[in-house]
Amino acid sequence: MTLVSIERNGAVAIVRLDNPPVNAINLALLADLESALLEAEGDTSVGAIVLTGTGKGFCAGGDTKSMGNTDPVAKHHVVVTSAAVTQHIARLPKPVVGAIHGFAVGAGLSMAISCDVTVAEIGTRFRMGFRDVALTPDMGAHYFLAEALGVRRAKEMIWSGGGFTAEEGVALGLLNKVVPDGEAVAAAVDEAAALAAGPRTAIAYTKAVLAGYQADQLRQVLEAEGWTSAMLRTTADHREAITAQQEKRPPVFGQG
Repeated sequence: MTLVSIERNGAVAIVRLDNPPVNAINLALLADLESALLEAEGDTSVGAIVLTGTGKGFCAGGDTKSMGNTDPVAKHHVVVTSAAVTQHIARLPKPVVGAIHGFAVGAGLSMAISCDVTVAEIGTRFRMGFRDVALTPDMGAHYFLAEALGVRRAKEMIWSGGGFTAEEGVALGLLNKVVPDGEAVAAAVDEAAALAAGPRTAIAYTKAVLAGYQADQLRQVLEAEGWTSAMLRTTADHREAITAQQEKRPPVFGQG
C-alpha cells in the first residue's frame, strides 16, 4: 500500500488516506484502502477501525484535473470499485469510526458519512461539489443523505452543490460528534477503543442486522450511481464544467 497507511493504537487500527495534496480518490487509492480494510478485518486483535486522512483535509473526492481525460469505461471501473469499498465498510463486522478534518468534498463527503460513527473537527467543511462538474454523487451519498435528511432535503443539497459545517452535520444527523480542530483522530481513537473494549460479537451482530436492513437499497443506489456517473461523463454539460474549471470561469450549463 502506497496511498493508504495503517497503524495500530492498542486494539484500534488507524487507516489513513495518504495521497497528497488533497487525498484525491483514484483507482490505486481505492485498491489500497480495500487492502487496508481487509487487513484490519482479518486481524483478530483489532476491535475497531479509525478512517482518516493525512495533510490539510480528509479527502477532496475525485481528481477533477483528470476527469476530462478519463474514458467513461475506465471511470465506471473507478465508481464500481468505490462502491465496493462503501459496501465493505457497511458489511465489515467491526465498527468504522471516521476522523474528519479540514475538508470532505464530493466522494470524500460520501465516504465520511458512510462510516458507522463520524467525528469531525469544528473547522471542517463538507461540500457536495458534484453539481460543479455536472455529475451525480457516488459512494452511496444518495442513500446516506436520504436516510438522514429525507428525500426532499437530500435533493436540495445535491442539486445546490451545497454542504454543511461540522456542527450543522451533527444537527442534520449526518455526523456524530464535533471536536476542536486538531483533535479528530484522538477523539475517534477514544470512540473506537471504547467500542473495541465492549462486547465485540454483539456489536458485530448489531451492525450485521442494520447492514442487512439496508443492503438491498444501498446496493441498488450504488449500482445506479455507477451507471449514471459513467453516462454523465459523455455529456456536453460535463465537458463544459471541466473546460470552465481549466479556464477559471463559471460553467454555462443547459447543453445536455
